[in-house]
Amino acid sequence: MDNAHQQINYYDGSQQHPEPSHSTDGQRQRRHSHSTHASPTHSSVNHGLVVDGGHSGRAHLKSIALTTIEAINNGLVDVTKAINRTRFYSPRSPELVNWREARATTSWYKSRPSKILIAPMTTIEGTRCLHNSHPTRRLAILNFASPTRPGGGFLEGASAQEESIARSSSLYFSLCSEAARPFYALHAQDDKGGFYSHAMIYSRNIHLVRDDAGAWIAPFQVDVLTSPAVNAGKARKVYYTTPRNQLENAIREHMSERIARVLALFEREGARNLVLGSFGTGVFRNDIETMAVIWCELLLGPSARFASSFENIVFAIPDRHTRRCFESIFCLGQRRNQ
Repeated sequence: MDNAHQQINYYDGSQQHPEPSHSTDGQRQRRHSHSTHASPTHSSVNHGLVVDGGHSGRAHLKSIALTTIEAINNGLVDVTKAINRTRFYSPRSPELVNWREARATTSWYKSRPSKILIAPMTTIEGTRCLHNSHPTRRLAILNFASPTRPGGGFLEGASAQEESIARSSSLYFSLCSEAARPFYALHAQDDKGGFYSHAMIYSRNIHLVRDDAGAWIAPFQVDVLTSPAVNAGKARKVYYTTPRNQLENAIREHMSERIARVLALFEREGARNLVLGSFGTGVFRNDIETMAVIWCELLLGPSARFASSFENIVFAIPDRHTRRCFESIFCLGQRRNQ
């Protein structure tokens, strides 16, 4: 298949997929489920993560997070392999710095462009949908990470993208591992005024154990790449004396480089079926159209560096305005390459 005929599917809501979402960006379904708080049957294996129960105004989501950790500590799934296989990639990792040249030599799909789906789904929904469609494929998720806190604020009931992943899976155990510590130490020492660094964590053998509502599901494994987007809102405040055009160009350049490294790391780790998203267009206030253009330039067309690096890509974007912008940009990119 020629790159000029790269397949882009725009989800119009008529297709069936697990638990369709009507939430906006950063929101998650909070329907009560009788299975939310009752831990499933499991053996007794304690992996030692202890958290404070406490109280908060977001008690429901907090309870889901705490019972997920409790169930895993009690042996719901084995996280030993995930902890041992957690990898930290520094901003100076040559494999990622040289992403322009580091094409995969063993890609099954190097002669075929990716199939791209832009869908009104949460990350969890998109992952379950891709798993249901390709149950034997290895899946990988991009985690829009807090640069300083493993899992973001999920233990306090926060409800952004990273928190939804953390409370629905075993990811927290990987992010709290010894291997992941340099990532958080680096950003705690210097947040670069909201630009953060190109450091990343790659976690394998992460078990997804809940849906967005908090109901237990049959566990299945995914990879998770943890990376922070540029906090554009913070950068604009910190560097308010910088000419606006100059600052916006810097934000775009940093995000373009970061997204390229994200894709390069997925490629390097052998992940071929991805669940992505707009990345940083919510509370971090990156420009939606700019982010869509960056993703499109890297993934679409014969000259795109990663056009043939992956098999299936789902852009899980629950917010309608953001999703429509991505659809428009990718549609335009596809027409230009025909």
